[in-house]
Amino acid sequence: MNKRKHVSKKVFNVIILFVAVFTLLVVIHKTLSNGIHIQNLKIGKLGISELYLKLNNKLSLEVERVDLSSFFHQKPTKKRLEVSDLIKNIRYGIWAVSYFEKLKVKEIILDDKNKANIFFDGSKYELEFPGIKGEFSLEDDKNIKLKIINLLFKDIKVQVDGNAHYSPKARKMAFNLIVKPLIEPSAAIYLQGLTDLKTIELKINTSPMKSLAFLKPLFQRQSQKI
Repeated sequence: MNKRKHVSKKVFNVIILFVAVFTLLVVIHKTLSNGIHIQNLKIGKLGISELYLKLNNKLSLEVERVDLSSFFHQKPTKKRLEVSDLIKNIRYGIWAVSYFEKLKVKEIILDDKNKANIFFDGSKYELEFPGIKGEFSLEDDKNIKLKIINLLFKDIKVQVDGNAHYSPKARKMAFNLIVKPLIEPSAAIYLQGLTDLKTIELKINTSPMKSLAFLKPLFQRQSQKI
């Protein structure tokens, strides 16, 4: 008799737990379906303003402002980032973003002078950081596939488009890029290559060019760094 009561109590506890979890999931789903608005949120050194999260078929997230300035005031770490760790982080990022049908951060504060923004519409990414503006798509199946729709380097006035495939198994990346200087619209540099991110095999072709003056800003920036 006592054994039956003990078994019945266990079954009852399991049912109660199941009902509680189910109820919690229903409440969360209902809340997300209606949308959640958070005016200000502080997570450690991360500051977020005007966050709106809603669930349709997938999640939709809009953020007015994200303050990352405190992270850039820290001393840089001397720990070297391994390629395998970088690829793992990219894959985690693709996996996380796959749950969103829309992701928009209107303003990312990097420091007092520099800001950025990002946008994802379910298929392609748009981003703008100091000196760079880009539009691309990123997929992860057996290989990580990057399609650059448009990548603009503002300071040196160069536009890049093309694609790249990274094979985690072979630990190699193949790429096919077209580099176009904005000040020489008819000129184009075609880059085809294979790299393990330590060594590179590169094939370069160019269209007919009247001048190489468009390369001057690039060499000026490199000489300033030395």
